[in-house]
Amino acid sequence: MAIDVDISFCLAEPVTAVELRGFLAAVEEHADPVAYEVIVAGLDCSPQSPEGRSLQADFPQLTIYENPPPTPGRRLNHAMGLAVGRYLAPWSPRIYPLAGCLFNLVQFMDENPESGLAAPRLLDSDSHLLPSRRRVPGLAVILLLHTLLGGSGLGGPLLKRHYHAGEPPVFQQAAAGFLSARALLLRRETLEEIGPFDEGFKIFYFDADYCRRAAKAGWHCHYLAGAPARDLAPECFYLDFIRRTSPPGHLADATRVLLKKWLQIN
Repeated sequence: MAIDVDISFCLAEPVTAVELRGFLAAVEEHADPVAYEVIVAGLDCSPQSPEGRSLQADFPQLTIYENPPPTPGRRLNHAMGLAVGRYLAPWSPRIYPLAGCLFNLVQFMDENPESGLAAPRLLDSDSHLLPSRRRVPGLAVILLLHTLLGGSGLGGPLLKRHYHAGEPPVFQQAAAGFLSARALLLRRETLEEIGPFDEGFKIFYFDADYCRRAAKAGWHCHYLAGAPARDLAPECFYLDFIRRTSPPGHLADATRVLLKKWLQIN
């Protein structure tokens, strides 16, 4: 008997077979009663390789997309094009759902049909809160994050407000302007209305742009603190890491989302 899939995980980050196995085990442990599938568009081996065949034998919910496109937005769009679930989940293989995460996300979306996107509460290995719920960046934030101006130490309060302002207490939910695509639940009807991610973004900010587009179309974006998940690579949220590793593509993508925001275009 065919089973309706609740969540289609769409993994676009580069991932090794060992890393993917760890993610799949974590999902399997905490999924019940949520039915899911996992579509991978960044595995470092082919589906026909020994590692690929072993993964697919152990996890029948897994689909490996061979020869994925080069940019994150395009990889996600291709993965979501294969998905059959009621909800699509752009997700990092380095973020493990914890007990209650997937059930609470699905239940919240089922009970709140006006919500187009929802994101879990991300925690590091010490259970410290990570800023997965943010504001769509303005010009000052972009300059502080992606130019030499940020290295001067200026703008600390502004960046803190961008990353942390209004974080809700544990076990509450709150509206958000920008939810990170490292862990996101997307309503299929929202995708059908506003379309896929903008593939003009080369590295980042395609998720900020998508949240902006969804809100413009009348969909709500929600952060769900009662849906916890563990991020095994939390450094990507740290300001010093962003400044050290920010290539020119970051600034170009940030400028793109800012211009689209100002000009009110999709």
